Amino acid sequence: MFRDLIKVGATRVNRGNSSNGYIDRFLEQGLDAVVIFYGSLDLPRSRELEYMISTKFGFAEKINFFEKVKALGKSVSREKQVSFISRAAGRVLETFRDFGLEDFEVLYLRDNYIFPGRIDYAVGEYNEIVGRIVGFQGGVLFVRRGDYIVAYNGGYLIGRRIAAII
Repeated sequence: MFRDLIKVGATRVNRGNSSNGYIDRFLEQGLDAVVIFYGSLDLPRSRELEYMISTKFGFAEKINFFEKVKALGKSVSREKQVSFISRAAGRVLETFRDFGLEDFEVLYLRDNYIFPGRIDYAVGEYNEIVGRIVGFQGGVLFVRRGDYIVAYNGGYLIGRRIAAII
């Protein structure tokens, strides 16, 4: 869950050769809250279930940069997020229990990020970033440029040469 957006995704528990590597994946995506479903599913079956859940409930399989920025501009309380995602997870569990789902757990992750409190404008593509980095969440890099907080698409940095003057 990214503020008030719900997405569905399947990942390996031991991602990155770590017993809890899946947590790193959630943090990379910038998710505020996640539901971990327990059951005995292999990755292909999990991906099939991912598609079925997305289709049945209308949840996204991907959230793009500008959708994330728009959602970050909304203030959603921890209690509201956890309650909403728990209810949704309960409906998913009941619908797909015969598919191999057994139980679920909700993790709240927003406290792991630094959010500057507002976003004045967003930049999807760029050649340079000028300013002071003031936060990062799920591929969104927050930079203070004078009096403005600018959200940059951090995914755009992948594979690029990065230089910093300190």
